[in-house]
Amino acid sequence: MDDSTKLQLLLDRAAIGDTVNRYALAIDTRDWVMLRTCFTDEIEVQMDWWEPRGPRTTRADDFVAGVKQLAGFRATQHISSNHVIEIDGDSARCLSYLHGMHYLPNDQGANYFLLGGYYENDLLRTDDGWKIRRCKLNATWQAGSRHVFNLAFKAYQDGAPN
Repeated sequence: MDDSTKLQLLLDRAAIGDTVNRYALAIDTRDWVMLRTCFTDEIEVQMDWWEPRGPRTTRADDFVAGVKQLAGFRATQHISSNHVIEIDGDSARCLSYLHGMHYLPNDQGANYFLLGGYYENDLLRTDDGWKIRRCKLNATWQAGSRHVFNLAFKAYQDGAPN
């Protein structure tokens, strides 16, 4: 492998890691424009911990619209770490740990839901950089109450700031 190939590999690894980190950051900062830049136009999503129906294909705009409901939480914090990246030409896979905190003070039980696990993200090199085309969340543990999601989604739909 020559130096220019090694350099390109390092640049690609950095760009892929940035895409996966931007995904988490955009959710927590509620930057929906940034979030949309992380995905190809059509994506395969699988989050069986939430919807145990296997993988589904959706438009990225529709996926982002669904994720916007997380704005009903007072705060979220999604930490993506330990990126393991494999590149094959214009395709790549990034496995990464997830630690996702969802916080909403309420008088109906626990104020939080915490999820741990790992992502399997398949990415594609595009003219606009690396984009996630497949996102699978493998939950391995959880704590707190899932009920805070119902409260947060209702707060979002009601337009209440948290």
